[in-house]
Amino acid sequence: MESRTATGSGGLGVPVLVHPDGSTEVWAPGPRPQRGTDGMPVGALDRLLSTYRAIQASQSDVDEVMRLTVRNARSLLDADFCCIWRSAAPRGRVAAAEGHLVETWAAEVAPEETGVGLCSVDLGSPVLVTDYRAYVDRSAHPVTRYLSGSEGVRTVLCLPLRDGAGGVGVLYVGHRRPRSFGATDVALASALAGQAALALQNGRLRRELDDQHALLAHSVRIAERLSRAADSSGVDGVCRTLAREIGRRVEFVAEPDEEAVAGARTFAVVAGRAQHGALCVYGRPLSAADAVSVDQATGLIAREIVRRQTARQARVRSGTQLLRSLLDGVGRDRPHIAERARHIGFDLRRPVTVVAVAHRGGELAELQLLAAGSSGLSGADVLGAEAADHSVLAVATPDGWTPDGLTGDLLAHPDVGYLGVSVARGDLLAAGDEAVACLDLARQVRGPRVVDAAGFGPLWFLIGAVDAVATMQDHLARSLGPVIAAQSRSGSPLLESLDAYLACGRRLAVAAGRIGVHPSTMKYRLARIRTLLGRPLDGYHAFDLWLALRAREVLVSLGQPGPGGGSPDGRPAKGS
Repeated sequence: MESRTATGSGGLGVPVLVHPDGSTEVWAPGPRPQRGTDGMPVGALDRLLSTYRAIQASQSDVDEVMRLTVRNARSLLDADFCCIWRSAAPRGRVAAAEGHLVETWAAEVAPEETGVGLCSVDLGSPVLVTDYRAYVDRSAHPVTRYLSGSEGVRTVLCLPLRDGAGGVGVLYVGHRRPRSFGATDVALASALAGQAALALQNGRLRRELDDQHALLAHSVRIAERLSRAADSSGVDGVCRTLAREIGRRVEFVAEPDEEAVAGARTFAVVAGRAQHGALCVYGRPLSAADAVSVDQATGLIAREIVRRQTARQARVRSGTQLLRSLLDGVGRDRPHIAERARHIGFDLRRPVTVVAVAHRGGELAELQLLAAGSSGLSGADVLGAEAADHSVLAVATPDGWTPDGLTGDLLAHPDVGYLGVSVARGDLLAAGDEAVACLDLARQVRGPRVVDAAGFGPLWFLIGAVDAVATMQDHLARSLGPVIAAQSRSGSPLLESLDAYLACGRRLAVAAGRIGVHPSTMKYRLARIRTLLGRPLDGYHAFDLWLALRAREVLVSLGQPGPGGGSPDGRPAKGS
């Protein structure tokens, strides 16, 4: 028959015998072995205290506590067999055993406890089986049959062990002779089981504390390493160091999407209320220490991004103040100007190219960052400032640098409309005026979105004219109007022949060779031009014609019509 306590609490309670037919009765202790007058085995209290002290001294060694508990429980209860089964999800194990007959007991016992041990765990109280063979006859559990068969157990006392975190164990005490346990036996076994359970709990807490200390120490170490990496190499350095620490591929993605982060675990990089991107970690799941490392890295990356943004904003503000001072005419040789330029790394000794930008709501810092990313430039090479209806970017021009890449990048920005670009000048104030004049011209003609002063050549003085396009059209009409009209009618390349003749110093044979025609053909064309214009092609007239030809080139580049609405190169205007 099986016996259980009447209470489901952790106390001893009153054991109840459960007969095979399901009937119950209050359990009465069987006859005791030879005991002292206090009902305890002789010397039991001294041995129990000694066991307590030994267990306390060994609490950090849980396996030793289990061995002490089993050894003393068997001895104090005069038992034939004693063991402790401990759960270790999803399977359990025999932690310690004394008095077993089969040497392979610990290996052969079923890992899942489903017999009387589980009953004691469910109740949270001791369970006594006085007729184990009768219990086995109505049980299919492998542990039960093993104890009855291979170990020959006749009477079993089971006591639950809990470590306070859900983990459980069972203390088994058994006789191979038909002999029961008394109340004192149950009390002694319960005392030992309680001490063992306390040791389990203390061991768990100590392990948790040790684990926390280890994680804390790891957190300090990894924070130092990642901080050094951030200081020396920024976000890239943090990712490289983290990858070495956790043995996985790591990357930072500023704008994560499903495709960019496929196959990765992502960790948001957040500073304040803003998310700056995600740290992507690939490979196997993270351990606790790896998770701490990743957490430290995300924090440092967020800090580094904010630090860079703050530094960039401060540099932009300082650069804006410097550029405004220079555009207001403050000399670059002033001490405070030189000191401010040195502080932000802007080289005042270089010639300056100024770009005036007409845009719709674009941020100056964004435009300046875009300019600094152009080929051959760094952040220290570009200053920015806001004007009334446009922004101004000043570039300390490196040797061999041209603004083509910069203007291309700016025009690709959705908010940028038109650009005016100065030539590289030592006088920043003059370069600024030139860039603004080019921007005004770009807005007037509404043709090409960029007007570069370098394209005006000898006509640079027209950049700031009230209506430069009309001025060039008038000059072209007065100087070359009849020739343009004749070329439009006949298709003969009169303008190209005149340009080659003037460019070659009015040497007819050289000019003919330059455009690949016979000298007689060149002579005929020049004679026709003299007739159309009614004037010679030398002296002051030659210079006037040369300027008209240069005006024609500018009008063509701006997409503007020539005299009479036709093309300035002598072809009919589109749509005519």
